[in-house]
Amino acid sequence: MDKAEASIRITNAHGLHVRTAAIVTKAVIAFRSQVTIAYGDKRADARSAVDLISLGAGQGALINVEGRGPDADDAVETVRKLFESGFGED
Repeated sequence: MDKAEASIRITNAHGLHVRTAAIVTKAVIAFRSQVTIAYGDKRADARSAVDLISLGAGQGALINVEGRGPDADDAVETVRKLFESGFGED
């Protein structure tokens, strides 16, 4: 099983909130790999917007994105690009 990871600093002003969580969820559903996002001691399934919001990751937070599965590299890269784009909030 393939594995990919990335550490990402959240730069958008409002952090990981309802709209951004929904965008991430919609993006990762397209992949077969399991994607998890961790912040501090909390972990969330990236296919669940509620799980993502519960992380409480605001602007400046350092999150870890982990993918496991056949397209893990692409899944993690997609999530990285979303966060680096600032979700159009900047």
